[in-house]
Amino acid sequence: MTKTFDVFRAQLISADELNQIKENIGGLFSINTFFSTTTDCEIAAQFNATGFSSSFFASVLFEINVNLESITKPLADIQHYSYNKQEQEILFAIGTIFRIDFVEQLTDAIWYIGLSVSQHENQDLDELTESLKTEIGEKPTLLKLGEFLEKMGEFQKAKNFYHLLLNTLTEEEYTNRAKVYNSLGVVHYDHGDYEDALVAFTKALELHVKGGDTDDTLFLIFNHMGLVHSEMGNYDMALEYYKTSINTRLINYKSDDPAIAIGYNNIGTAHCDKGDFKLALKYHEKALKIQLRVLADFDPDLGITYSNMGLAHSENGNYRLARENYQKALSIESKCYPIYHPQLRSTYNNLGVVCEKTGDYDGAIKYHMQALEVSLASISLDHTILATTYNNLAVAHSWKGEHGEALKSYEKALECLLKVLSTEHADVASTYNNIGMVYYEKEDYVKAWENFQKTLTIELAVLPHDHPSLGTTYNNIGMVYEKRNQLKEALSYYKKSLNIRQKRLSINHPELATIYDNIGSIYNKFRMYKTSINYHMRALNIQRKSLPPNHPSIAVTLSNLGYVYANIGNLKTALKHQATAIDIAKKTLPSNHRSIILYQSRIDEVKNELNQLVISIRK
Repeated sequence: MTKTFDVFRAQLISADELNQIKENIGGLFSINTFFSTTTDCEIAAQFNATGFSSSFFASVLFEINVNLESITKPLADIQHYSYNKQEQEILFAIGTIFRIDFVEQLTDAIWYIGLSVSQHENQDLDELTESLKTEIGEKPTLLKLGEFLEKMGEFQKAKNFYHLLLNTLTEEEYTNRAKVYNSLGVVHYDHGDYEDALVAFTKALELHVKGGDTDDTLFLIFNHMGLVHSEMGNYDMALEYYKTSINTRLINYKSDDPAIAIGYNNIGTAHCDKGDFKLALKYHEKALKIQLRVLADFDPDLGITYSNMGLAHSENGNYRLARENYQKALSIESKCYPIYHPQLRSTYNNLGVVCEKTGDYDGAIKYHMQALEVSLASISLDHTILATTYNNLAVAHSWKGEHGEALKSYEKALECLLKVLSTEHADVASTYNNIGMVYYEKEDYVKAWENFQKTLTIELAVLPHDHPSLGTTYNNIGMVYEKRNQLKEALSYYKKSLNIRQKRLSINHPELATIYDNIGSIYNKFRMYKTSINYHMRALNIQRKSLPPNHPSIAVTLSNLGYVYANIGNLKTALKHQATAIDIAKKTLPSNHRSIILYQSRIDEVKNELNQLVISIRK
């Protein structure tokens, strides 16, 4: 390698970052991730050939002048280890500082930025670099390089590295092969290929046992197997793997080891999936306490913890704290990941969901659009992730009452999925379910029922018959039958849903409360008021144990309970429940939210009946 040379990189940066660079020519900026470049300008340009026009991102081509005698951060020529050797790849370390030499606009969509490597240091990034040095050791391996490529979102490159490594290892190198299979499983997991991930992790465990080694890899394998089982709905099995992983780690490490925090985080997530949000927060807070003590201020693992806490607070109905934690996660992630990284997409999505739950539908659409643009900008476009993003955007449009826009996004999601999945896949079933919900809200119950039936047919073919997703589908079909006044059929499907949820969820899971509430509404229509009140009270008791006192779901149940009391003529109790419902809703939802409008109409109905009763008594 000559002492002075040029390298190139094409990528997206945020529009704000481009403006800062244009205003700071001659100034400095630093990179906060590993920075992959090529010595061939034409190869770099291929990644930006058409440009990408967006209100959030700008497409740029960097030309970087390198003087080996003046650089202070390491770089590596990894051409010989690259799956595609034609890329002539040069990798810069975290914390490298560049001077901005010039900025030019090549086309309407592409900017050309000249940089040179500077000798300056960035103290904050040096903290992260030192943390990474501790993690990877003094002599980084190809396996570690693959792991960091995976963290950067370069999943295909990481996968290629792992396959190359497997080809170089002998069959007897059990421990090293176990490590590679474990890392390969992570890539499959990140792509949502859970069956392939489980195969890879199981192979890693078998090899590790053959090798007779008890090093750190065993902790990772158990932890990763827990993640896969959690995604597949096997939460109790996931918890067992997480606990085993922590116990394995504690054999050789102290209780404040960062890996122990990862284990606590995953236990918290599993409890969140099971509906025990308070216990979930307890474990996330244990993880956070360790990480704040031992990690750099914007370590990616810290961002994951804040994101997990945001989800637990959101599920627990505390949307203000949820949003605060998601914003903390976003602040960290925007510093340590490329802007097309899937973790950023995930956080934008989570912020969008919180906005939906508080009635800020315009804010939700904004965040989901940012998530969509991250997905479209990804180096390796993943159609399953793109489909998820379209699904989330559709939900926001649906909540806003923009059913046409919602259906367009759902159709795009379905189109993306069918490019890479079979017609009988759980994700395809989920999208049909979402389309059915739009038609349900449009009061087109025939098309709603048709899409829910498509969902059911696929799920019965590919999922265990007690899978939680089937419980949701049975519930939705029951809702359609209820709207069509086919009450016996509705009750039958609600009870099918109840049987699954009682089997697979904790006794105080909010989704159990939902189905109890729905069954209560059916018995109200059957005029079996005592039974109806019993089911609504079961729902309310669960919600009061598992949710904060001002959660919107409690308001829904109280209003339904008040509706039953009105039907049996107990108007004072009815008015009490409706008034409490609207008070709760006003604390958590915007004043024009449709739930508040419904509760107010029920209050007006009860007050009208009370007035009529007073008038009749006076006569």
